[in-house]
Amino acid sequence: PRDVAAVTGRIVSWDGTRVDYRDTLLTFDGHAFQKDFGRPLDEVRDDPPGSPRLAPCGGNMAIRKGTFLSHGGFDDDFFAYLEDVDLGLRLRSRGLGTLYEPRAVVRHRSGATGEALGIHNRGFLIEKNAFATFYKNFDDPLRLALLPAVLLTLLHRTERIVRESSPDGALLAVDPYAGGDPARRP
Repeated sequence: PRDVAAVTGRIVSWDGTRVDYRDTLLTFDGHAFQKDFGRPLDEVRDDPPGSPRLAPCGGNMAIRKGTFLSHGGFDDDFFAYLEDVDLGLRLRSRGLGTLYEPRAVVRHRSGATGEALGIHNRGFLIEKNAFATFYKNFDDPLRLALLPAVLLTLLHRTERIVRESSPDGALLAVDPYAGGDPARRP
């Protein structure tokens, strides 16, 4: 149908035993998660062909070339994470849907990109892209209502990434109001 922009399939683990992707779950702050990720395939009741999806998964999707290009394709600013969710939300905002085809199966080595990037870069890209997804794709009233919570969440997650992955990250946990010389505190 002309109002369907994309079809997305199922993605399974490399050994074919677990779910990697079958649906997208979106949070208030622009993060997206794969429904049933890591669950054994035989424990998951899958949706029928033609079920609507929020967005296509970039690892297993078909889209008309003209539709992809005329709606901006994947945003180059996203790089490794959430570019497919951003595309799906842009398509939805223009009245175009995504449908699911569970018989179109791809095997995937989950985590390879994140391992290659390293935990710090991976965390940075996920947080940056989640914020961009929120900022670009939520309408003005919703964006305004959620912005304080989204910024607080972004700040908390960013602080945690820096604290846990940076050599001097523990300094972020020092209470500046505890008294004494901060340089002498453990």
